[in-house]
Amino acid sequence: MNGKSLRIEDQNGTLLSDVIATWEGKTPAKTSSNDVAIVDQVGRQFVPHVKVIEQGQQVSFPNSDNIRHHVYSFSAPKTFEIKLYSGEPSDPVEFPNSGIVVLGCNIHDQMVGYIYVNDGSEYSQSGKDGMLYVPDDVSEVTLWHPNLDLTQTTRKVVELNAETTTVTLTLMAPAKPEAKTFGKRKFGD
Repeated sequence: MNGKSLRIEDQNGTLLSDVIATWEGKTPAKTSSNDVAIVDQVGRQFVPHVKVIEQGQQVSFPNSDNIRHHVYSFSAPKTFEIKLYSGEPSDPVEFPNSGIVVLGCNIHDQMVGYIYVNDGSEYSQSGKDGMLYVPDDVSEVTLWHPNLDLTQTTRKVVELNAETTTVTLTLMAPAKPEAKTFGKRKFGD
């Protein structure tokens, strides 16, 4: 593959998936606003955990679980809710503004997902191997990961040179869901 290969890791040397790198490029991202993206719900999780879409694109939220979910977001780029449902919701949701959209389920607190609404910049997303790929002529990237800060919207600008092969991000520990008490039983520990 032509371009720079960047290994993305955290402060402990753990490889990081779902890091989004954006940069100004010669060819803006080309996704038709008619293409409907999919964020499924499988095993009480959003799949994929992080989904990149283009500004103006729609997302469908099928529920492949055998239980009902109530999907919502209070994020500034797009506030919405799809009330308790199973199967396929009636209409996809349009995302007209760029930014980070944090997804949740009103029934299952552990369900958290992210939609990165891209503004047309070129981008790359790291896989499980922690690798990102950028063109050789890119000298600066903006990186985002859900655990860069507690607001889950912070982005970090990183300068690249010919010797840059590894980028280390200092992450915050993900928030642990609060334990819930029902009678004498405690859940979520």
